[in-house]
Amino acid sequence: MAANTYELLYMIRMKNAEAMEELFEVFRRCIDAEIAVQISRYQVLRTFRDDLTIEGQIGIVHAAECYRETPACRFTSFATVVIHRRIRQAAKHYRLAAAEHGLNPLSLDLNDADMSAAFTNLIPTKDRLSDPEFRLHFNEAKRRMKQAVQKMNKTERRILYSWTEGGSYVMKAEQMGMTYRQYEGKLGRVKRKVLDAVKGDAPSKSMREMTTAGL
Repeated sequence: MAANTYELLYMIRMKNAEAMEELFEVFRRCIDAEIAVQISRYQVLRTFRDDLTIEGQIGIVHAAECYRETPACRFTSFATVVIHRRIRQAAKHYRLAAAEHGLNPLSLDLNDADMSAAFTNLIPTKDRLSDPEFRLHFNEAKRRMKQAVQKMNKTERRILYSWTEGGSYVMKAEQMGMTYRQYEGKLGRVKRKVLDAVKGDAPSKSMREMTTAGL
């Protein structure tokens, strides 16, 4: 790729917002190509093209935060894997949601492995992402949350990601070289920052659900 991604990574870690926008542009074709593959396989995903683009961009943010320089794996390779995985997971969610709400009856787009999951999802659920008004608020909350995460320091972001993965606080504290009280205190402050970012936009979603979806 033409741009020096390692320079961009350094600038991003120095809180340069323009560098993140440039990184989005570097991987724009990667995102578009994977979305095109998914749409070619499942036509119903055309409705969710913009959503999948956002998911791809979130994948870039996550890759930039998680990547650690190593000769064994270039950042471009690492980010591509993260982007593809993020888009494919989101595509599966949207396909099943479309099947559930009649946009794709019996889901002719789904393969055999997904079909049983589609029928399982026909059972009424509380998935409100299919509600256009809720989706609008959800996407706005996700945008605000992403901005909040970008303003956090490295330790805060590590704590946030560890929390969204689940598990006991004792285990997480040990992994990060902290005492339980240190981890709990720092996590509380991180939670408040996230809550302030999304507060009022999607009141029926728990903060962990919103944070996990946004990451």
